[in-house]
Amino acid sequence: MRRMLSLHRSETVHCNEEDSPMKMKIVLLCLAVFLIVFPSSVYSHPHVWTDYVVHPIFNNQGLQGFRFEWTFDEMFSAQIMEMVGLRKGNPSAAQVRKIREEAFDNLAQYNYFVHIWVDGERFQIRGVRDFTARVQDNRMVYDFFVPCEVDARTGARSVRLQVRDPEIFVDFSMSAQAPVRLVSSPDITVEYSIDQEGSGALGGFFAPKSLNLRFRNAS
Repeated sequence: MRRMLSLHRSETVHCNEEDSPMKMKIVLLCLAVFLIVFPSSVYSHPHVWTDYVVHPIFNNQGLQGFRFEWTFDEMFSAQIMEMVGLRKGNPSAAQVRKIREEAFDNLAQYNYFVHIWVDGERFQIRGVRDFTARVQDNRMVYDFFVPCEVDARTGARSVRLQVRDPEIFVDFSMSAQAPVRLVSSPDITVEYSIDQEGSGALGGFFAPKSLNLRFRNAS
């Protein structure tokens, strides 16, 4: 995704000899305040905005993994569609393959921006499967599955999930409507909650949400 976008820019401010020392002091003071209040925004800010829905998948043994739906902003979606030559409708199988190869597989080095903890321990994602892509309301949607098998037959288990880009290049936000859709089994009792770090007023990239699952054998 990063290699497809080059939206960073640098700007130079020129000051002529007539600028007064007082004006320059004011500019420097404002810059100092900005650096103190918003230090991270100087180095990173989002270029891609993504709404996501997560489907925790359970069977009679426990958690099997998570299916994701990522819906991108219209600007990034247009770039993906242009890359594969898509004019209307949904991409063909060949176009989906190209999208995966050129605008998804490289995310493996970032763990696909998916962070998982099982019983408090970091879970290492080994890969994803069942990737596909479609267009909905002029926005590109990625659909894929992240395996994460957690057996609940021997006792209660807990899993924490967070989707975020630590470098703040992509802003991930849970969908406003039904962000979590359980695919459960009658043999497993599941409870979940959603927590948010920081203030939601700051936006998804400053205040990511976490999905907390608690599940056990129903018998």
